Amino acid sequence: MRITDVKLVPLYSPLKEPMRLSVGTLEKRPFALIEVHTDEGIVGLGETFVNFPPWSIDERKVTLENVKKLLLGDDPMNIETIWKKMYAPLVKMGLQGGCKGAMIQVISGIDIALWDILGKVKNQPICKLISNNPKQKLKLYATGLSASDPVGHARKLVPEGYDTLKLRIGFDPEKDIELVKNVREAVGKNVRLIADANMAWDYEKALEMAKRLEKYELFWLEEPIICDDLDGMSRLAAELDTCIGAGENAYGLAEFERMVKKRAADVLMPDVSKTGGITEGIKIAKLINSSGLPFSPHFYGSEVGFAATLHFVAATEGCLIVQRDISDVPLFKDMLKEPIRIDDGYAEVPKGPGLGIELSWEKLEKYRIC
Repeated sequence: MRITDVKLVPLYSPLKEPMRLSVGTLEKRPFALIEVHTDEGIVGLGETFVNFPPWSIDERKVTLENVKKLLLGDDPMNIETIWKKMYAPLVKMGLQGGCKGAMIQVISGIDIALWDILGKVKNQPICKLISNNPKQKLKLYATGLSASDPVGHARKLVPEGYDTLKLRIGFDPEKDIELVKNVREAVGKNVRLIADANMAWDYEKALEMAKRLEKYELFWLEEPIICDDLDGMSRLAAELDTCIGAGENAYGLAEFERMVKKRAADVLMPDVSKTGGITEGIKIAKLINSSGLPFSPHFYGSEVGFAATLHFVAATEGCLIVQRDISDVPLFKDMLKEPIRIDDGYAEVPKGPGLGIELSWEKLEKYRIC
């Protein structure tokens, strides 16, 4: 079997209300799938992160057209070999051009697609290719609460089985405190709250806000300061009783090794669509396990990357809980012929070969862009 083509499938979904994060606002949701085609007609599907910056999809198109030249004619089942073949030149170019993360995000999407191919060839779900005894159901937390009525949305989610909710903060300090206070009062003490600041503050402001938020007993406070300030993150993690979460913007095993060595977070958050795909994700999970820290994977994309995340977690150890985007995004409902089963706050890991999902291409066409 040989690789004959690698394609980007760019998608945009409209939104009923803009998604505001401290790092920027999404007026519509971008998604970028990656297809790896073979001479035997088997097509692997992956996903690469494109939420920010707003021109990420344009960058991915150009990058992928060049990257695929490295892969044409290769055996897609040699995943580790292909990963190294991509990583060696691309990371060097990324460092030269100041875009290392973008390069690794492309590698991530291709890697997921290669695992999908391997699973289809072996007639096994990805998680069973990695583990002899993968988990079948995984606990979820909800992110993407309504910006216009977060309290009302939170009240609706708890009876659905979501006993952990993530709130977006990092805008106005007083409004941030009010949001956490109001949601805490609405859902009670038995629901765990995560607050994600998306790198909004400097060290002093982060320390002040974390102290003020202590009374609301956060499960963790996510990315309170710029995430590559590992010394600052380490100081915060050591000084605060509240756990610090970070890692969604760490690229590859080496960056997680530095985070672990610095103890820059209490909960580490690798994202398989950003940090090197499933291949690198397995190594990162082993590293985190050996450190004694827990992890909770970040993922904020489509159902393709969500399925990849479920397989990754099902086959590894040490995961606290899995992120689930419950935002009102029309594309989510139209994407799969058979939706990933979610019940009472748990997701069932897809059981079919590879990722175990099948796209509804006829419905996706209205979201597709050139």
